[in-house]
Amino acid sequence: MIELRALLSRGLARCDGGALVRAALAEPSLRAALVPGSGGRVVVLALGKAASSMAHAAVEALGPCAGIVAGPGSAPEGLRSCPGEHPLPGPGSLAAGEALLATAAGCKPADVALLLISGGGSALAEAPVEGVGLDELRSFTAALLASGAPIEEVNLARRRLSRLKGGGLARALGTPRAVALVLADVEPAEPAVVASGPALPSPSEVPRPETISLAPVALRDALVRAPPPTARLVPHRVIGSPATLVAAVAREADAAGLPSIAWPVHERGPLPELVARLRDFTRGLLRGGGARLLVVGAEPSLVLPAGHGAGGRMQQLALALALELRGAPFRALAIGSDGQEAGGPHAGAAVDGGTIDRALALGLDPASALARCDAGPLLAAVGAAIPAHPTGTNLADVVLLQAPFDSASFPAP
Repeated sequence: MIELRALLSRGLARCDGGALVRAALAEPSLRAALVPGSGGRVVVLALGKAASSMAHAAVEALGPCAGIVAGPGSAPEGLRSCPGEHPLPGPGSLAAGEALLATAAGCKPADVALLLISGGGSALAEAPVEGVGLDELRSFTAALLASGAPIEEVNLARRRLSRLKGGGLARALGTPRAVALVLADVEPAEPAVVASGPALPSPSEVPRPETISLAPVALRDALVRAPPPTARLVPHRVIGSPATLVAAVAREADAAGLPSIAWPVHERGPLPELVARLRDFTRGLLRGGGARLLVVGAEPSLVLPAGHGAGGRMQQLALALALELRGAPFRALAIGSDGQEAGGPHAGAAVDGGTIDRALALGLDPASALARCDAGPLLAAVGAAIPAHPTGTNLADVVLLQAPFDSASFPAP
């Protein structure tokens, strides 16, 4: 039996942040752009969930560098590690943001800056504008994320409140020599959305009225204030995106003898709508015969109710799918590609046609857990939760769904 987690692991290995940086830096034109002037250095400014793996690969490829890693994990020799908090910024995020700006400002004209940007950077490093406190920023960010607002709107608001985002890091650079490599966690892979565009100009539009209404009064002036111009243009290159991961997993499945279907759309809409489409597609596979593996890249929106429970959106999706397809011969793995969900102890979940019956046998109420957005504890109780584990990359969420899956006992996927 082909394990879905093994297929995903092989796909993730192809899309590791370090592997993608090494491939990019093997190109002669990019290497030439990273040669410093006389007496200059290569200064690495790595930001996001994949900052560590990307920075290690850069130092391996380029030799000794200076700089900072603003994200989880270790820093290579010569670079300072400055991890922040996620999904809400914390004191470490403020320290990381100020360190990034100071390191950028400390670059000399002969230096060349290599910006390594990945998703999650919006929370992991922050430098609020004057008058914005951490407590207010955290409460507003939490409310905005719980509202189900699209990431573009969330990051638009974040830029207005930050000296780092929306081109702030580029404005701070003391050198005109700079290149940015981006590991995108959204599709289409727009670099300005990743980590709220620290080296790209901020959009001129104002956040929506419903966004501003969620903010504490003390933040509202900053949200409508015009952002400062970003005169320096830093060339950006996207080296990986959710589509990269979907294609890699599909290739691994085909090579293992399990025919795959790469879902052509990166799902960004409401989570219940995605569950309905996956349910209907699975029923079509079951009618058609012949096992297939569906691979889906996603970042669905989820509106959290007041007093919601624990678990991320992939656990919510997994439980909803298990309810919709209870008793059907299928199995599915829904997981965050970075190896963590909503800052909690799990990365996602693996479910099948027997998950709901196992929960009911334990006296649990899956429908109630779903309504409360409390999927995490239930899935952990039935052995379906996947523990958090760092993967070295961040390419949004991914769902692997196989149907039919021929097993009367529904073993764990």
